[in-house]
Amino acid sequence: MREWRATDHAQPSAGQPAPDAEEPAGEPSPEVLARAAAALWDVRCASCHGSTGDGAGAEAPTAEMPDFRTAAFQDGRTDADLSRAIRMGQGLMPAFGGQLNERGIDALVGHIRSLRPEG
Repeated sequence: MREWRATDHAQPSAGQPAPDAEEPAGEPSPEVLARAAAALWDVRCASCHGSTGDGAGAEAPTAEMPDFRTAAFQDGRTDADLSRAIRMGQGLMPAFGGQLNERGIDALVGHIRSLRPEG
């Protein structure tokens, strides 16, 4: 399996190279990375955690899913905690470490952090 890249979920543009073409040198822009992470979230996480991170996904295994949008959730976990939960699973959540590389996991952690309430 090849390494996940932010461009895997970016909107295609005219003349965009094939998906297995070499990624351009350097990191993608923050906007591209945010769009890619949101797309990855929609594919891997939203079914349980909800598209907004409210914990009300259609396939949520319990009614007690955490609401990632709350300050209590955000302040109660480090990025390492979130990475570990994604990689290894936690409670009823399956492990995604065999499906996502570190770059994809980091992108999801960044997306979860973007759900933090303002203020």
